[in-house]
Order: sequence, then structure tokens, then C-alpha cells
Amino acid sequence: MTTRELAKYIGRKGQLHIEDGSISCPVEVIDSRKCWDRIDALVQPVGGSGTKWVEAARIDWDQA
Repeated sequence: MTTRELAKYIGRKGQLHIEDGSISCPVEVIDSRKCWDRIDALVQPVGGSGTKWVEAARIDWDQA
């Protein structure tokens, strides 16, 4: 995966699934990285504070 491909995640929004998927929160990606065989996204909550690296597969991406 190239830097250009990873940059496509930055600025995207979606719903981050928490725990067993019974709850989720809206997030925006502020950075991305390739970690072994997965893509991680540094997310911040929309309307909240803080950041966290999560596996991008845990995010349901908005279609906009």
C-alpha cells in the first residue's frame, strides 16, 4: 500500500463500532497507517474529544 492510498482515508467519516458492536459513535479519520496486514485509522469523535488508533475495518464509512 502506498502513501497516496493511505491518504484516501484522511478526512473520511463513519461510525466506529465499540465492544461487540452494540454501540457505535461517529468519528473522523485524522491519520492512517499500514500495520502488518491491516490498515489502522487515527480517529477522533465527531462532537467529542480525544483520539485513538483503531483498525479501519471497525468503521462503517459514510457514503458522502
